[in-house]
Amino acid sequence: MTSTILHEALLLGRNILSIIPRELERNWLPFTRLGVANCAATREELKLLLPKVLKECKSPVKNIDAIFEFGAVSNIISVIDKILH
Repeated sequence: MTSTILHEALLLGRNILSIIPRELERNWLPFTRLGVANCAATREELKLLLPKVLKECKSPVKNIDAIFEFGAVSNIISVIDKILH
């Protein structure tokens, strides 16, 4: 699954599992590319990862702020304000 819901769940501190139909989709999501989310492309991977994800509900990511930059709107307003003044 490659959706915003996975992204939001990760930001809320949940352990997530992205299930994709093809191996080439593995790097489509930034958080799977960064290695902070579980991702299964085969039945074998799913059998291995699903029990782990269900058992460990909390995300293994300790400092989500180090991965994602928050406050984009404030940053954009600041840049526009500097350009206009």
